Amino acid sequence: MIENFFKLNAFKVRKKDKILFEKKVFELNSFHEQKSNFYKNISFFKKNSKKKKIQDLPFLSARVFKQITLHSINKSQIFKTLLSSGTSGDKSKIILDKKNAFNQTRVLIKIFNDFFEKKNRLPMIIVDKPKTKNKNIFLASEVASTGFSFLGKDYFYLLNEKNEIRFEDLKNYIKKYKNSEILIFGMTAFIWQHLIIQNKQNFNLSNAIILHGGGWKKIYDQNANKLNFKKLLKKKIQYK
Repeated sequence: MIENFFKLNAFKVRKKDKILFEKKVFELNSFHEQKSNFYKNISFFKKNSKKKKIQDLPFLSARVFKQITLHSINKSQIFKTLLSSGTSGDKSKIILDKKNAFNQTRVLIKIFNDFFEKKNRLPMIIVDKPKTKNKNIFLASEVASTGFSFLGKDYFYLLNEKNEIRFEDLKNYIKKYKNSEILIFGMTAFIWQHLIIQNKQNFNLSNAIILHGGGWKKIYDQNANKLNFKKLLKKKIQYK
């Protein structure tokens, strides 16, 4: 059934497609009630509701995932454990099996391609340093970099092991792809710190698409907001 959703344009959904989506959400709710006693207990408090609409289903606060290891699969099926940055305190913990992890990556690629109308992978600059491979527990920044890496090719990690920008290598990479679009990805706080605050050089990346997310809490005390983030970054790298 999920294959049907991959045939749809994420930004041109019809009413009948939304009905199908709601149906699948209710099926997921039933699945979790059967497989997770904790979720079933939460759902119990909604029993008086006829659950005809999505808003009738149990609401899970993000705090739940900070306090409890919540999953609906056997421990032997756990493929990855994702951890949030924990900026505001404890880290949230999300459990994935192999199929779910695979489908999440597919969905991410699908949303990106539908929005930007891209069919081919783009050269990609990752505002981070290379991560340790072959492990099962991932921090938020590692999860994001890994997930978005499927959108790109010929990855260039902007930072070295000392978290310093590889300026000369970056210049060569930009020159190599001067006639091609480039995808830049990084956590918001990383881009702020390395490309805006610490970066003492300006680059012409007018052919670049920038994707960033998360990390705003880490830079609020540095007078960072969406307006000056875009303004200062534009000045530094002249992106689209």
